[in-house]
This record gives sequence, structure tokens and C-alpha cells, in this order.
Amino acid sequence: MGDMHEFMVSMDLRCELSDDEVAEVRWHLGLGPQPERLTIITEFPSIVIGDDGRAVEDEHGQWVFEDDPRPVWELVEPGIDKIGGAAVSALHRQDDRSGGRWALTCRWAVHPEDRGDVATLFDWLIAKRAGDERFFGYLRWYEDDWPDERLGVADGVLTVYAEGREPQPFRQG
Repeated sequence: MGDMHEFMVSMDLRCELSDDEVAEVRWHLGLGPQPERLTIITEFPSIVIGDDGRAVEDEHGQWVFEDDPRPVWELVEPGIDKIGGAAVSALHRQDDRSGGRWALTCRWAVHPEDRGDVATLFDWLIAKRAGDERFFGYLRWYEDDWPDERLGVADGVLTVYAEGREPQPFRQG
């Protein structure tokens, strides 16, 4: 748990999300039930654990995996005790003069092992955002008082900007 970071993102999404897309995003954010069809993250490999509490191996000594759909929220919510404060996911439809948008805010605790799923979700969301000016985010190591890395968008993916370093995709963190 020593690598935990506070992950804070606020962004606006275009209003043209389909009902199925909204349902899946809500599920991943911990705001709704699992939809029948998943299209954002489609593979959920999970190691099969035997009755003895150990990973099951195949005849070649390789771990056996099964598909175990789980929302991104299940990965990030338990670590919030380390960060302090509340884990929050919010998705609200807002009508305005531009025809409407979805406002999304997340404050999560993210461990490096979970960056891949978080990045897959947010890279998909970034493709649906409502303009370049509608994104704000940061990372804060759990023991620091202030954020040390800014989150932004580069080449259509969630990107980490830190002083003295080249920007890098979030998933590589």
C-alpha cells in the first residue's frame, strides 16, 4: 500500500453518450449495476484461487485465469483509508446553452498495479470529453500534503506531468 496515490479528475463529457455507455460508465464509477454488455473494458482476468487459498496452476505450472468482470471502482475504493477523506465518483447530466454535457468528478486512491484499468477507462472517457479546456486532474502521493503531479491529456490519453520529467502516459506510471 506504500505506493498509493490520490487520483483526482474533473472533466466534462459530450452529451451524446448512449444509454448503454452511460450505464457502463456508471457501473465502473460505482454508481450503478453491471450492464449486460461491456464495451469499455472487455477483459477482466483474475487468477483462480483454490480451496487451499493458493493460485490454481494448469498442467504446465502456469496460473489459471478466469474472466471476472469488476468495475474500476472496486479496485480504487478500498485504498481510500490510506489517503484520507472520501472516495468519490460523480456523474451528472447538465443542460446548458451548448446543448448539455455530462460532468464527471472522481477522487480515488490508486495503486500502481491498478493503473492499467484506470487508464483504460479514462482514455475511453477522454475520447468522449467536451473540449480540451474541460479537464483537470492531479496525483498526490499519500504521504504528501500537496499534489506533485498534474494529470492532463496528450495524444488522446491520460498523461502525467511532473516537474523535471517528460510527460508519460498514466498507465506506465
